[in-house]
Amino acid sequence: MKLKPTKEQEAVVSLAGSGETMSIDARSGCAKTSSLQMVADEVRYPTLYLAFNRTMADEAKSKFPEHVDVMTTHSLAYRNIGHKYRNKLQRPRGPWRNLLGTGKEVAMHFKIGTFEVGDTLIHGSTAGYAVVNTVNNFEHSADAEISEKHVSTEELRRKGIDLKSSGVVEYLSAVLEDARSLWELRKDLNNDALATHDTYLKLYQLSEPDLTDKYDVIMLDESQDTNASVLDIFRKQDTQRIAVGDSLQNIYSWRGARNALSLLPWTKRELTQSFRFGPELAELARLMVLDEDWLPYIELKGTDTLDTKVVDSSYDMEGPITHIYRTNGALLLAALKHIEDGKQVRMEVETTNFKRKLFSAMALRQDRRGDIKHPDILLFETWDEFVEDGEFRDPENRHIANVINYGHFHRVVSLLEDYHPSPNPESIFITAHKSKGLEWDNVVLGDDFRTVIRDDLGNYKYTNYGERNLLYVAVTRARKRLVPNADVRTLESLARNSMSVSSNAH
Repeated sequence: MKLKPTKEQEAVVSLAGSGETMSIDARSGCAKTSSLQMVADEVRYPTLYLAFNRTMADEAKSKFPEHVDVMTTHSLAYRNIGHKYRNKLQRPRGPWRNLLGTGKEVAMHFKIGTFEVGDTLIHGSTAGYAVVNTVNNFEHSADAEISEKHVSTEELRRKGIDLKSSGVVEYLSAVLEDARSLWELRKDLNNDALATHDTYLKLYQLSEPDLTDKYDVIMLDESQDTNASVLDIFRKQDTQRIAVGDSLQNIYSWRGARNALSLLPWTKRELTQSFRFGPELAELARLMVLDEDWLPYIELKGTDTLDTKVVDSSYDMEGPITHIYRTNGALLLAALKHIEDGKQVRMEVETTNFKRKLFSAMALRQDRRGDIKHPDILLFETWDEFVEDGEFRDPENRHIANVINYGHFHRVVSLLEDYHPSPNPESIFITAHKSKGLEWDNVVLGDDFRTVIRDDLGNYKYTNYGERNLLYVAVTRARKRLVPNADVRTLESLARNSMSVSSNAH
């Protein structure tokens, strides 16, 4: 039985049926996929639907009619160019060879030495990591060549180095030169240097593909988190295009993602009726994104028949409880406490990578630099530098430092090695980034979000919009019960105060 479309859905379908290129800003739980199905049923021309990842693509394949081809942008690029690079996408078995896949390997290959930048020494492995990140930045861009604007300065910022310090220009120039060389080796089919999935996607974009000979309609999902390379492919197609996403779920800007919904000058439609949760949670979600730049409210309506409650405790929740955290570190420590208490737990997190990071952090603590393998830890020269980074920038590093400083290293490693995910969990643990697109009856938010900070005058403010959006994603996963964290309550209070001041002013 087909669902009766809302007036907003009818407006989307009508505009799509006219053949007009458009963008759809769809809030959390607002039946985005169902709306696109309605469009596909109305516009029965050869259509390409580009999904954000393989999981979303697999789900969409079962829902769209036969005239819609469903794939990710990477699978599209792989069919055309990427298959040629399949032997360069992972390390072959056998003895170690330098395949320029890590910062240390890059430093070895290009013979990168130590740089004196300001009062700080930048060792070769750190500079090599900057070279890798510079090529990654380029691969995410729409540009044809690597230039100064792609050069990674994250390694300097994490060390607290002012970009105006002596030696910075020479250091960045050296990184740029080696990045250009690394790019040439990555794309060379006759060279063993590892490529990435973004390498062949970039090469596909540079080939300026024309999809209009096969498709009359192209849909790009999750358009609020599109990198510039993908956006360049999409916007250059001379056919009907439909960009779909939620501006408030733009959470990957830190790695070069662009909000295409705000960049594309196309006719815009909105979907604001959520079918996931009720009015109480919808109001909270509206309040937490309310500030001077967003007045008045964003449109987001809950379904009246859904009794979603915002509560202070998980005490009376029935069924499994999903705990959403900002960082893997905080998530794992909380989950391990549940495991020690004898609860059935499932963690939606890659524990192998975290263990590798934990072992590397311990090696840094003990000044065993040769045993530091994780690229994130290779950036730090001293343990104090790592601790300071955790305190002021990266919450996950703070949790790792606490595990080691408080003597919990062996306990945590042992629990991680013995962990097996429960098929019938009482508690599910997941990060906010991975929770995107998912939903659960009962949600509890972790305390490691850094959405709200105090300025020098003691006033609360957003850390940045990316962090605010990530918290919005976490809040809007709940169907029945939500236990918010302190950041959510602070944002709610700030919004109500702002509304009161605005009302009194008028």
